[in-house]
Amino acid sequence: MKHLFHYTSIDGLMGMLHDCTPENPYITLRATHSMYLNDTSEYKFGWEICKKALVDVENELEVKEECRLSNKYFCEERLKDKETMDYVYSTIPHTIDLGMPYLISLSKNRDCLPMWNTYANGGQGIALGFNKSKLQLRGGFEIKDCCYANVTDTEFVERYKRIMNHWRSRYKNRERIENSNLSELISDTGHLALRDNLLYIKHNAYSYEEEVRCVITRDRKDELNNIIKYRSNHKLIIPYIERKIDVNILEQIVIGPCADKERMKASLLMFLKDKIKDYDRIDIEDSDIPFRG
Repeated sequence: MKHLFHYTSIDGLMGMLHDCTPENPYITLRATHSMYLNDTSEYKFGWEICKKALVDVENELEVKEECRLSNKYFCEERLKDKETMDYVYSTIPHTIDLGMPYLISLSKNRDCLPMWNTYANGGQGIALGFNKSKLQLRGGFEIKDCCYANVTDTEFVERYKRIMNHWRSRYKNRERIENSNLSELISDTGHLALRDNLLYIKHNAYSYEEEVRCVITRDRKDELNNIIKYRSNHKLIIPYIERKIDVNILEQIVIGPCADKERMKASLLMFLKDKIKDYDRIDIEDSDIPFRG
């Protein structure tokens, strides 16, 4: 897969290229703090995956019912209890400066109707095609595929095995675990869920997204490139980091199925010519999805 795609509106593109000039050829990308992604249901799904892996290990090790951590800390009442998630969220102010990942969500799919509808102004927007190799090299990102909870997905199976190994290692010292307080246990499980589960495992219903996440871990030694900025989504204040990357990573633009294609292509060319010296190297294509007006 040579290109990764970012579905957005025309306003989104103009924002990314706001500071771009032929003399300063950079595109600005936003990486959002991983605790503030759009779909909060991902977190609960991640906890459920953690619990299932734990139960599988407990069955394998024949752990007595009264000693099972899954009954003690992963029961339905606990997931509804604010104490569990409040502990995880209480660590956010500390982890914002201490290595919590910031993410940019992209897709392998260049022309997906649900993605157009959800992320690109109901199909009237565009999908920006970034060169994957250049993005990784020049952006300094770690690029990771999301995997979807499906037993036929090799990546999911391997990740699930790693989670089970995590729980096996915890059960090697059962006395310590059985006598742990909630904070001690959740600090372990919370770290596991956030890093190995919540960030990269999604429900199989979203497999059409073919999502890829560009990961930035904030480094305090490089403050200039890691300044935390903030935006509002009308419900929360969202922390994010900006990355200015050589605009040469942008190699393709796909025009959405519901857009005024001819006029949009003409205005895109005018805009790009004003911003990028070699603008004509960027392929501008139409969506293959038929428009039903």
